[in-house]
Amino acid sequence: MKYFWSFLMFLICTVIQGNLINLIEIFNITPNLILCLVVMFSFLYNGEYHGIIWGTFFGLVSDILYMPYTGVSALAYFVIALAVIFASDVFNRENIANNIIVSVAATLAFNVITFVILKIMGSDIHIISMIKCLPMMFVYNALVTFILYHIFIRKVVRFRSDRHFRF
Repeated sequence: MKYFWSFLMFLICTVIQGNLINLIEIFNITPNLILCLVVMFSFLYNGEYHGIIWGTFFGLVSDILYMPYTGVSALAYFVIALAVIFASDVFNRENIANNIIVSVAATLAFNVITFVILKIMGSDIHIISMIKCLPMMFVYNALVTFILYHIFIRKVVRFRSDRHFRF
C-alpha cells in the first residue's frame, strides 16, 4: 500500500476520532480508531512502516488537539507499533483470531502506557477508572479490528481461497 493512502486513512480516522466517534459511545467509551489502524498496518504489512510513521504522527496531532499533555499517545503508538511488528513475525497474520488477540493486547498496552506516563506527569487519573473501561474497550477495538481485517486482508493476501489456506 502506498503511504499516501495510509496517510489518508489515518487522517480520516483522526478526524472521526476527535469529532464524530462520540455518536456511538456506550458507557462513555469509544473505540480507538488510530490504535486499530496502527495494529492493522503494523501487523499485516510486513516490511512497511505505515503504523509507526503515521501512528506516531497522528498520535502527536491528536495529543495537540485533544489532550492536556503532548506526546503521550504518540509515544504509546510508537511502542505498540514496534511490538506489533515483532509479534507479526511470530503470529500468522492471515488468521483473524491472531489479529484480534494482538488488538486486545495492544489496547491493554496503550492504556497501561498512557496511564503510567500520565501518572509520571502528575495527572490525577485513578487506575480503577482505567480498569473499569478496559472490557468495553477490548470489545470495541476487537470489533473495529475485525472490520478492518476484512477490508485489508484482500489487499495483503492475494490467494486466500487457495486450498492450503487455513483459518
